[in-house]
Amino acid sequence: VFFRHDYWIMNWSRIGSGSASRSIYDGIVRWDHQTIDQVITTEECSHLDHCVVVFNPMPKKVTSSDGHRSVDTSLFQFFRRNGTFESMPRVIQALKKSSTSISDWQTFQHIMENDAMVMHAVMCTSSPPAKYLNRPCTEFLDRFMQFRHKTGLRVAFTIDAGPNPHLIWHKDDASKVLPWLKSDNTWVKLLINREEKGGVLLGKQKYQEYMSQKLIEDIAQYNVIFISGKRYGGKSWLANKLSEIMKFPSFALSDSIKESYCMKNKVDYEEMLKNRELKEEHRSKMVVYAEETIASDCHVWDWTLWEKATKLANKTFIVSDGRRPGDLKFFKRMSNCVHVRVECPDSVRASRGWKKTEVDAKDSETGLDDAEYDFTFQSVSSETSDSDLQDLVTSIKNAFSG
Repeated sequence: VFFRHDYWIMNWSRIGSGSASRSIYDGIVRWDHQTIDQVITTEECSHLDHCVVVFNPMPKKVTSSDGHRSVDTSLFQFFRRNGTFESMPRVIQALKKSSTSISDWQTFQHIMENDAMVMHAVMCTSSPPAKYLNRPCTEFLDRFMQFRHKTGLRVAFTIDAGPNPHLIWHKDDASKVLPWLKSDNTWVKLLINREEKGGVLLGKQKYQEYMSQKLIEDIAQYNVIFISGKRYGGKSWLANKLSEIMKFPSFALSDSIKESYCMKNKVDYEEMLKNRELKEEHRSKMVVYAEETIASDCHVWDWTLWEKATKLANKTFIVSDGRRPGDLKFFKRMSNCVHVRVECPDSVRASRGWKKTEVDAKDSETGLDDAEYDFTFQSVSSETSDSDLQDLVTSIKNAFSG
């Protein structure tokens, strides 16, 4: 039944994802506007290894579908389309022979890389333009090409509609490519194919299954301790204690929000940091300000903290005041992230000065109430034992090392 109706299966899959339609067959697949067919078998590409170098795992502001709608407004699209029809037979033949032929590898490499960069030229010159590449990505590609020129290794890149290059290399050169790649300190994550049956994994095929079987190696550049909890619940106290014990810097999402709010409303920022009464006086307005900003850019404050923390060259840091589901999603995607939930009875919070207001019903206070967490910490008094803290520290270290 499958083979009889594979045409319909592929077209149904294209409704949801073009990448999904390419996963109907094994090996390497050619997809045009009418058909999808296997052009290289798994055995013919078994000499290839594959890795995605992730610089930004967050959803794109301009989707691939939106980008494709504008391509015909670019003068480059005519040349790219004609060039693709001409080069497709050549790249298929070169790839089939690239296992043993250096010249065929170079042909495959040249065509693939040239097409990737022309595609981005098309996107940049469309109306409206879609700029997918970012500075970390382009600087990485400069270093990559210098490395390849110096070593002569068989490794090539391509880039789809995003800032995350794919590297494809000959398995015989893996022992030299991977150490260089892992030593680069600019990427956020590496997704390395570990399929042992041969072939190269591209796209989203059986991603969760492959992850559970460890057939994709997911390497994160950064570790993040993400702390969430209620107002007056002890988040900042725990963050300071962990920072003191583990020697990792701590950053607060709210600091950037406060600073921006104070500049806009002519409030003394330094006084806001020191004076709790002043902060509570402005809290409701600050929450509204933060929500309005997030409505136009859902991760604006997450990116602000991320750039600040990573500029200091810290591979591990603490986020002391996670509040919204989007915050947790961001740091989970960007890092090896452990979520520590601080739990504190209302009676203890009240003894610390908490008074229930309309703010307590907002998403900034309730958004992570039902979120999954890795560890909990009971903040029931100011005399938490050293053993409780040490148990948490040990658990966090084990999570990062595992």
